[in-house]
Amino acid sequence: GKARGRRRATMTVGPSAAAALWWWVLGTTRVRGSVGLVAVREAGSLASARSARGLASSRGRVPMMAFGRQWLAGQAPGQQQRLVESKAYDYIIAGGGTAGCVLANRLSSDPETRVLVVEAGRASPKHPYVRIPVAILKLFKSPWDWNFATEPAQEVAERPVYLCRGKGLGGSSCTNVMLYTRGAAADYDAWARECGDETWTASAMLPYFKRAETCLSEENSGVGEWHGGDGPAAVSDVPYQNPLSASFLQACAQAGLSKNVDFNDWSKPQVGFGRFQVSQRQGERESAASAYLGPDVLKRPNLDVVAGATVAKIVFDDAKRAVGVDLALDNSKVARASLAAENSEVLLTAGAIGSPPPLHHPHPLVT
Repeated sequence: GKARGRRRATMTVGPSAAAALWWWVLGTTRVRGSVGLVAVREAGSLASARSARGLASSRGRVPMMAFGRQWLAGQAPGQQQRLVESKAYDYIIAGGGTAGCVLANRLSSDPETRVLVVEAGRASPKHPYVRIPVAILKLFKSPWDWNFATEPAQEVAERPVYLCRGKGLGGSSCTNVMLYTRGAAADYDAWARECGDETWTASAMLPYFKRAETCLSEENSGVGEWHGGDGPAAVSDVPYQNPLSASFLQACAQAGLSKNVDFNDWSKPQVGFGRFQVSQRQGERESAASAYLGPDVLKRPNLDVVAGATVAKIVFDDAKRAVGVDLALDNSKVARASLAAENSEVLLTAGAIGSPPPLHHPHPLVT
């Protein structure tokens, strides 16, 4: 809603009031003067929004950065250019989405390995729009979204179809609906047969799923045969259940359908009714950025993250080996990031839509 007058408050409230407060925060707020600190205590932990003092004009809108940083702090394009051109890297990761965050964490854990992450988006994964699950509708067609659309097609009445893809560190893990489901074990086994590669079978993949997970679910046994207990990414039950949802599940039981308390339990079919687990920690979204690129990781001296830059082209030598990438910066300049040695690699992690262009459609700045 809208509020007028001076707002300065520190609050300790219960879960329902906290949800209402955050919904108020997410709305358009007009103020006179400054906005003070708002703090919310929920489930025993204190979550505070950033002070907005001095950010509001006398009668203007309070930008969302008043409550949380909207843009990633980082170097200006000129500084980015000097940074990447002064070094050589063992790995250049083109895309800071889910795969990029995982690779950046794992590869830079070796202090002798120099890693560069290039991400086109600047929108911060720490912003309340990302962290608060109810704010998901604010993320569509926002700075966190590439806002892709298909070409109009006859099958959809000559309309374009909107496709949300995450833009920024964490990628689509910052914009999706947070349902944690691995799919059916039979699909993994089928892929392994098709590819002739047994490392894709469900039994071969399960240890990696468990390694990545800290299961906080209370509806089932949680950690055990199907879930991990000490991985970087949290998986939880949804803390709130709409009464209509409860009634729907009750109707499923009365209709004689099978109850499934864990859709990630591969010992039984996925058919049935139940509640999904979600990628959340203490009521907040758990993105790939929050799970794998926390403050301690980002402080590693052998890891550089360049935000607001696009991989324009992969540079090859005469032997058709990748030797670096050209980056299109915000100031319409091009910077070249180089690989350190013959066994160094460029890793394309920009997803099914973002990864192909650097290979066959170079950016206009480098053509």
